Amino acid sequence: MFEDIIRSLLKSPPSQRRIQADLSLMADETRVWREQVIPWEVEKEMDLLSLSREFKWIKKSGRILKGVFLSIYQEPMLTYAYKSYVKGGKFAVFYAATLSHQFVYQKLKSRTDLFIDGEHVGFLTPDWLMYSHRRRLLGRRNRFSDDYFTVIIWDREVAHLRDPRRVDRVSPRAFEIMEHLNDKEELLLMAVAFLTMIERSHGLESE
Repeated sequence: MFEDIIRSLLKSPPSQRRIQADLSLMADETRVWREQVIPWEVEKEMDLLSLSREFKWIKKSGRILKGVFLSIYQEPMLTYAYKSYVKGGKFAVFYAATLSHQFVYQKLKSRTDLFIDGEHVGFLTPDWLMYSHRRRLLGRRNRFSDDYFTVIIWDREVAHLRDPRRVDRVSPRAFEIMEHLNDKEELLLMAVAFLTMIERSHGLESE
């Protein structure tokens, strides 16, 4: 707690030791939900993911948000957690997990580093360009309409993602899948979608 106060005053990033400790806590705090998460595949259950969620703030290691996104049938599908280290969220960490995969996002000012299942896949820029660690463009998120974003992987428009801030009904579907995806493309789509869902559902992303 004292470390967080000093860091906030100095506006300095957290140490990797602190981030790893908080990620371990996030995994523990969301474990009960994750044990109930249903298995899903892009061709079937991804279409069932909704923007309905349960969440709460906890006062452990500072203040952490934890939650779970549900299917249109109210089944747990995606657990998540978030912690900001300085006011305004310039330094923050996000954790998201399906039954099969874990996603970690480390936000450090001008970029958000992305890890999938412990591997550093690349990073996202503030304008939602996704690059590999070798700076190859992997995909991007664009505004499609008032209600949807479009997600582009490589050079293909693969899905429309409903903006959580524009929900007008109960249990709205999160995705409209436009293209068949291979395993890698599916993970990249998830990486963009999950961060969007968490940030915009809780007002953590600026326009």
